[in-house]
Amino acid sequence: MFRINQTIIFLMFLFVSINLDASIKFSERLEEYSLENGLKVILIEDKRSPAVVNSIWYRVGSSNEVNGKTGISHILEHMMFKGTNKLGPGEFSSIVKKMGGTDNAFTGKDFTGYYQKVHNEDLERCIELESDRMINLKLDDNQIEKEINVVKEERRLRTDDNPVSKTFEKIMINAFGMNRYGIPIIGTMQDIEETTKKDLEDWYNSYYQPRNAIVIIAGNFDRDKVKQYINKYYSSIENDEPLNLISSDAEYISKEYFEVQGDVSKPVVFISFIKPEFNEQDPRKSYALDLFIEIMDGGYSSRLTENLVNSKKLHWIHLYRMIHIISTTTSSL
Repeated sequence: MFRINQTIIFLMFLFVSINLDASIKFSERLEEYSLENGLKVILIEDKRSPAVVNSIWYRVGSSNEVNGKTGISHILEHMMFKGTNKLGPGEFSSIVKKMGGTDNAFTGKDFTGYYQKVHNEDLERCIELESDRMINLKLDDNQIEKEINVVKEERRLRTDDNPVSKTFEKIMINAFGMNRYGIPIIGTMQDIEETTKKDLEDWYNSYYQPRNAIVIIAGNFDRDKVKQYINKYYSSIENDEPLNLISSDAEYISKEYFEVQGDVSKPVVFISFIKPEFNEQDPRKSYALDLFIEIMDGGYSSRLTENLVNSKKLHWIHLYRMIHIISTTTSSL
């Protein structure tokens, strides 16, 4: 299983985009704690730049969805920028832009994340904005219809009209079925079209709660002040409905062979291998596997890319945390 705790700290340092000071121990710059409402907080200090990243990660993604109701996590991610009881559509990003900052969001199999990269003087305002849309999201029918059309076009461009993406989606469904990790993050076209306001409200009320969220702040900030800000804006938020958390167990139902038809110049063969899921009893093996993946496929000069793609002219190779995929044209077999 893809674990949020394995990757969030790494990603936040990517966003901050500054070098770490090796003279300061990481443990001295890192602090983890939780509020009484269950909100987890991770603070990572780095004083070498005035930049800071404020982010919040919700433990919900496509693996929490079911066949017939896919793509909800991703659509809700879009709707989180369409206004609250205090802000109009697009106003959140407009405020961040006026700060000279950037913001974005992303949906995964097990998480949905939101972040802002700003000057540290604007950190409190970003924390306030993020806490506001945790409890005050406004789901407007017209905005929902517009975003569903946006997501439909996104699916057409990125998946339906892209033979490689379409095949990868098919590989995941073939390996895991239309449940848990086989479900496409963007959802099926039919499910996207049929998503209702109630679907989004139920998803928001069920999963966007303090006890299901992690606030991560990385960069240059005053730790005591930031803890005051977090307490000021998040501590009064209550948890509502019980969480509908799904077991981490994933059933592999992979078939040995299948075909996908597409408009391509020559046939391509994809070979995939299922990997073992995260083992909480023996996490070192999973961490070792992550390190192995980076060594073997961590960039253009990685070993697999050099030996298989550059030297032997295979079409494409990638190692994901759940599955390895190699592709080549039939003439290269």
